[in-house]
Amino acid sequence: MEELTEQLNEKIKNNAMSVLGNYGYFYSGSALQAQAAMTLTSEAMRQLSEIVQILGCADIDHLRELVQAEKDGQIVVCPCKKGDVLWSYYNHPSAGIYEITVISVSVIDGVTAINTDRCGVIAERDIGSTVFRTPEEAAAALERRQKKSEGSK
Repeated sequence: MEELTEQLNEKIKNNAMSVLGNYGYFYSGSALQAQAAMTLTSEAMRQLSEIVQILGCADIDHLRELVQAEKDGQIVVCPCKKGDVLWSYYNHPSAGIYEITVISVSVIDGVTAINTDRCGVIAERDIGSTVFRTPEEAAAALERRQKKSEGSK
């Protein structure tokens, strides 16, 4: 990873020097403008290094493939993965929360289905309404549900 970051930084630096050389040629009398260009180049290098660290890409071609796949609509970001723990609640005959383990996640015709160990298949849209990422979220939803049902009595 560090090697890739260093390679990218070196390529950017070389390209920046080339650009700045041209920039300096056209604006040879303005040190302020050349400094501004160098600052922008430095910021671009920092951002690119951060992107590479986040993505953990093996090389720039892989990053290019990922970006193109995203543009082509070939990448789906799933709401969870196999082994993740989600939470839900029950209110009859008593009230409480319980843990759900994700067994698999499938995307078919653009619809994400989450297969779980205790609730069968749940839809992605259920996360945040009846299924939650933390026990605290599930407990808060149960409390809201109880208050709502007490208010309707």
